[in-house]
Amino acid sequence: PDYLQRIEQQKCMVSQDVSYQVFATCCTFYVPLMVILALYWKIYQTARKRIHRRRPRPVDAAVNNNQ
Repeated sequence: PDYLQRIEQQKCMVSQDVSYQVFATCCTFYVPLMVILALYWKIYQTARKRIHRRRPRPVDAAVNNNQ
């Protein structure tokens, strides 16, 4: 409301509107945090699957005795 007066006094004020602060905080911190965590979870799951596929499977002892 006192925009011109604050400019003359060289005061910088962040919006004091609570709904804006909640919105801004969610958009700049919590939403990106959730996206990053979801991506890391997918990377973890994919890496785990690949590691399990690379492991040599134990050979059955009965099959070794026949050869």
